[in-house]
Amino acid sequence: MLGVFLWLAYREVERTVLQVAGDRAQTSADQISNLFAGQSAERFRAMVRAASDESIRAFAQDPTTGDRAAAERALAALRTSVELWSADGELLLSVTPVGGLAAGVDRVAPKGWATEIVRADNRLFTQTVVEVTAGRGIAPAVSARPLAYLVTRWLLTLTPPDLFERLMGTGTVLLGARSGGAWTNFKDLVQPPNVDVSQLRGVMEDWAADGSRRIGALSDVSGSPWTIWVGYPRAAILQPAREFLRRATIAALIFVALALILSRLVTRRITSRLINLSRAAAAMAAGDYSQRVAIRRRDEIGQLGQDFNTMAAHVAAAQDDLEAQITERKQAVEALMESERAYRSTFDEAPVGIAHTSLDGRLLRVNGRLSALLEYAPSELLAVELAMLIHADELGEDSEGRRQVLAGTIEQFAREGRLRTRTGTFVWVAMFVSLYRDSAGNPAYFITIITDISERRRLEIQLRQAHKMEAVGRLAGGVAHDFNNLLTAILGFSFMLLEDLAADDPNRSAIVEIQRAGESAATLTKQLLAFGRQQILHLEVLDLNAVVRHIDALLQRVIGEDIDLVLRLAAGVDPISADAGQIEQVIMNLVINARDAMPTGGMLTIETANVDLDRAHVARHPAAREGRHVMLAITDTGVGMPSEVQAQIFEPFFTTKKRGEGTGLGLATVYGIVKQSGGWIWVYSEIGQGTTFKVYFPLTSAPSRLQLPAEPAHPLGGHETVLIAEDQAEVRLVASTALRRMGYGVLEASSGEEALAVVQGHAGAIDLLLTDVVMPAMNGRELAEAVKSLRPGIRVLYASGYTDHAIVRHGILDAGVAFIQKPFTPSTLNTKVREILDAAL
Repeated sequence: MLGVFLWLAYREVERTVLQVAGDRAQTSADQISNLFAGQSAERFRAMVRAASDESIRAFAQDPTTGDRAAAERALAALRTSVELWSADGELLLSVTPVGGLAAGVDRVAPKGWATEIVRADNRLFTQTVVEVTAGRGIAPAVSARPLAYLVTRWLLTLTPPDLFERLMGTGTVLLGARSGGAWTNFKDLVQPPNVDVSQLRGVMEDWAADGSRRIGALSDVSGSPWTIWVGYPRAAILQPAREFLRRATIAALIFVALALILSRLVTRRITSRLINLSRAAAAMAAGDYSQRVAIRRRDEIGQLGQDFNTMAAHVAAAQDDLEAQITERKQAVEALMESERAYRSTFDEAPVGIAHTSLDGRLLRVNGRLSALLEYAPSELLAVELAMLIHADELGEDSEGRRQVLAGTIEQFAREGRLRTRTGTFVWVAMFVSLYRDSAGNPAYFITIITDISERRRLEIQLRQAHKMEAVGRLAGGVAHDFNNLLTAILGFSFMLLEDLAADDPNRSAIVEIQRAGESAATLTKQLLAFGRQQILHLEVLDLNAVVRHIDALLQRVIGEDIDLVLRLAAGVDPISADAGQIEQVIMNLVINARDAMPTGGMLTIETANVDLDRAHVARHPAAREGRHVMLAITDTGVGMPSEVQAQIFEPFFTTKKRGEGTGLGLATVYGIVKQSGGWIWVYSEIGQGTTFKVYFPLTSAPSRLQLPAEPAHPLGGHETVLIAEDQAEVRLVASTALRRMGYGVLEASSGEEALAVVQGHAGAIDLLLTDVVMPAMNGRELAEAVKSLRPGIRVLYASGYTDHAIVRHGILDAGVAFIQKPFTPSTLNTKVREILDAAL
């Protein structure tokens, strides 16, 4: 029974050891085939690149006209033995660098992948064949007739050289072809393994040339006709088990002999030790390689236990090594997969567009952001040439930038331009282009980062337009100031001439026409001042709905019967602080503009509402301000305006009407009044659909209102003394003449310094200082302060053609300041002077 038990234990151990050895052989075969495949693939890729070289193609197509030297240089770059054969079997070129093809290797016409292994000069060689075609090189191929073949014969080696010893130990590694032919152990030609090599994988046994049995496994070398055989001598694998059986048999015989003479106690002790050994063997057979038996005595059973422990240690070490290799391989695969996931997530989820383009302009890869930006599905976008996406005006700039990057003149370039979307529209983008090179340093493809800058471009255009309007406004104000000085003289003298002429004087009609022309010019300068935000505003707390209703009837008459006027005035709109007359002018000008846009009739809608402008709205409209506003909207159903007209409608003197039908100042006046009132205006229009103007006014922060002076109840004229300080002689003459006619004493000065000298030198009283606001050296406010220090009771009346900051802040007069706007008439001046002199101090 004991012998049977030992034999069964041995068979179980033998099965386990053979299984572990087979798994190790398969793992080793897979590792070696992967390494060999990697090295072979690199050689194969180099051959494919060479077969695609234009110089080799040209020489293969016509050796008489091709550049032989260029083709030889391209072949020499492979750094191995290589030949170029014609399709008819004629050797065209042969390149054998130092250390290359051995003299003993026969040159034969290529017939696809070679399966023979040739020994020469104590080295082993084989060959690889790649077709040279009129298109791209593809190997191996046996379809259409090629131009020629590239044949390389390369040394059978494996890197590193000590790989076999580290992986195999006592094992054997063979390389051969599945289709038959010679086999090699990478040192010499050998007999192929006595197995079915058509079986790509699996553990199997064979007989070596010396008659010994081997445990081995096959593994296909990916992308080649080769297969790897790894085998271990069966005898070496089973040596520990056989030694275990031999010693176990000896121990069994000794045990039987001793059993006859030893006591039952001794028998029991021996039996217990063998039972422990048997249990350990059974546990090991079940996969517990950590099992060991305790060695209590140095006898045969103890030696048997020691042998068992030694065998178990070897088996456990082999298992640990196998598990370590499997773990390392799993970790490498997981790291590769994680790297790929990181790349894909960065490429696909990037907030900017990314494109990889070939050197000839084909899109190779695009991410989702670029596809969405250009309104294509990714697969559709890959079918579009890059040149079809770039605006025609920018193709030259883009091509030149890529040419310089490809030439190495610059590392990358950036530009802003337009890309065509799927619908044919263009989107503004910023592009950053760089070049990716492969491991050999050769240009592979362009990397382009694309950012949507449409919103930024729109904001820049709005900002430039705002700056332009500001500059034009300042210019308009300055021009209006100079014109107002001239118009003061024209209107003043024309009024005084009319007073002096008899009703039937033949010159009276000419003077009336001069006066009318002056008044028209004054209206024009008033509009320029409105656009330039340099009017004097008489602020009061207004209900915008009440202002609209106040001029409702007038608006009906202005627009005519063929246009329907619709009022949609929201209840409870918040009050605003503005000049009622100016707001009425804004509404009137916008209504007239809408009327002119509906020559055949239509509908005109006036709306009011409380609105809250949030941060997003302000981001889209830089002129707006965040917070609560009152909105006035005027919408027509007219012809609409193109975008280029919308960009200029608020500019002074811009008009789409025929010559003589408009001054081009209506909407410019609206723009200036709205801006000076602290609001902003926005227009939206579509051709054939109509136009909407939206005006936003900020809410008033104080309920105070500015009261306009009432008409005086006393007669004009007086006997007080008035000092006139005005640097414009014609204006000074008009004012002095008008006041003297009304009985006033008049003192004149052409500058602030001269006015101070007059005050100091005049012995009598001076009741009023009439001073221009803007004068060289000393302005009107500075003069008034200096005069008041000399004559504390003197009154001051300021005059100006526009709103200088000396007495006006944002179009609002400083408290207690008296002001008369140029151009003024003699009657207007007399009324204002009398009003100030009669007012209580």
